[in-house]
Amino acid sequence: MQYYEATSDDRALEVLKKYFRYMHSNPPDWPDLEWRGVRAMENAVSGYWLFRQTGEPWILETIESIQGNCFDWTSYYEEFPWDSTALADHKIPTARKAGGLTAHGVNNGMAIKYPGLWYQQSGEERYKDGVFAGIQKYDLNHGQAGGRFSCDEHLSGKSPDRGTELCTVVEYMFSLEELFGIFGDNSLADRLELLTSIHCPVQPPGYVGASI
Repeated sequence: MQYYEATSDDRALEVLKKYFRYMHSNPPDWPDLEWRGVRAMENAVSGYWLFRQTGEPWILETIESIQGNCFDWTSYYEEFPWDSTALADHKIPTARKAGGLTAHGVNNGMAIKYPGLWYQQSGEERYKDGVFAGIQKYDLNHGQAGGRFSCDEHLSGKSPDRGTELCTVVEYMFSLEELFGIFGDNSLADRLELLTSIHCPVQPPGYVGASI
């Protein structure tokens, strides 16, 4: 995507089309118990971009197949199993398999945009609601100063002695950027600015903006 936008080299489009055509032509393989299953909708970022470049409808069919055959993050945000009660009862898994993948901080930072990505195609309010419910539940159960949620490396509550992996912060920022582009909700931009000003404090000469 970035290479094409910088160069207009049509080979980049061909590479992406072949990638999505391969997924379109093969059975879905996005198991919940593996990394590719919980991160599968990351493909939709480039998929929707490619569709806007080419208008080819089979790309949307590919994204629909991914959405329907990978981990259901929308239900996760509706039910949110890893709340403060699960933390107090020591039920939040930390193994990098099965439930532990859904409690993994970076996966959560990436996944908050997935219902919103699918909303573009489905138009169902459930997916928009899932995004804002997820952000609210992160804040309520694991929120920390600076607009982030704890994860070292898994969701770990609101205590200030718990850390947050930088990878989670930057993935959360990218997700908020994508979501603001979809919904245009200023609360998403405000959260993004807060995360940026706290975690990326070095600013160029002449910068005039919020400082925390």
